[in-house]
Amino acid sequence: MEQKYIYLLSLDGYRDSVALDKCSMDIIGLKKHLIQEQKELFENTVLLDSITIEDNEREHWLIFKYIDIDGDIEDGRCGFFKLSIIQS
Repeated sequence: MEQKYIYLLSLDGYRDSVALDKCSMDIIGLKKHLIQEQKELFENTVLLDSITIEDNEREHWLIFKYIDIDGDIEDGRCGFFKLSIIQS
C-alpha cells in the first residue's frame, strides 16, 4: 500500500507558523497554496516552473523564484510539514 501524507505549509519552516488552513493531500495542492500565500501576503508572483522540492528526513522546503513588487526576480523558500496518514 502506498504511503499517503497530508502536507502543511509553513512560511518559515517552523511548527509555530504552520497554516492549518493551507493543507493539501498532494504536492500540487501545496504548490497552489504557496503561490496564493506569496501573492496575498507579499504581493510576489511565484514562477510556477521554478518550484522544486527539497525533502529529507528532517527538513522539507519548497524552493522557488518569484517576481517581487519592484519587478525583480528573487530566490525564495517556504517550509512544509509532511504528516503520515495511518489507515487501519
